[in-house]
Amino acid sequence: MLRSAWAGWTEAVSRSRGGGCDAALHVQARSALVADCATGEVLYVQDPHVRIAPASITKLMTLRLALRAVRAGDLTWEEEVPISERAAADHPDFLGASCMYLRAGDRATVGDLLKGVAVPSACDAAMALAEHLSGSAGAFVEQMNREAERLGMRHTRFVDPHGLSAENRTTAADLLLLARRYVLEEPDALARLHSLSWVVYRGRVLRATNLLLGRYPGVDGLKTGFLEEAGYHQITTAVRGGHRLIGIVLGTASKRARRDESAALLNLGFGRLAT
Repeated sequence: MLRSAWAGWTEAVSRSRGGGCDAALHVQARSALVADCATGEVLYVQDPHVRIAPASITKLMTLRLALRAVRAGDLTWEEEVPISERAAADHPDFLGASCMYLRAGDRATVGDLLKGVAVPSACDAAMALAEHLSGSAGAFVEQMNREAERLGMRHTRFVDPHGLSAENRTTAADLLLLARRYVLEEPDALARLHSLSWVVYRGRVLRATNLLLGRYPGVDGLKTGFLEEAGYHQITTAVRGGHRLIGIVLGTASKRARRDESAALLNLGFGRLAT
């Protein structure tokens, strides 16, 4: 499975329109690509094999495993999850990180935790889901890495369920494999989670980190991330004229650059599909 999936990616790159970097666009990021979600055809690619810490984009794998458990009947949206001290927002590991302000001893529904991970990119919610699904963060990370291998993500290694560690590693090429499978297999998640501009938890408004929501026509996901060591990242998905694109930028210099470079990628991709 790993070898065939990677061979498929290599073939997609080789047949991408315009080959490598496009003379009309150079994305101000360490790595970037945009692809047709339905076919996997890569429409633009720039340094797709640079290994980088994915930051909160790590949470896309956490969401994938949680939603797969829901589809399998092992988890429900209404199920209540006990919040441990390790998953509480005041844990030292979460100092300065995005959280939904979970408190040790509380109980939160799976649905609220999924929204917390997808919308404000809550690290405490990701930890709570990991512990609930696998018993411990360590066991869940093993599951994450097994799934990454199954998907053919050859250059990816996860060490936590939320992405705060700079020891997590992936590439834009690997993330395309994950994002495309996620969008195709969890289509309801886009409307139910990723397209939300904000959610409310315990009276607190938690806003989405995706600055293209409501600003770029057709955008309904997918995930952002930031680490000081790696820069600002984003995976964006959008629909126009019946075509869905997946755009990835890794390592931009600011939130604004992340937003603008992501929009430029989508513009290029949709333009190429129209020719």
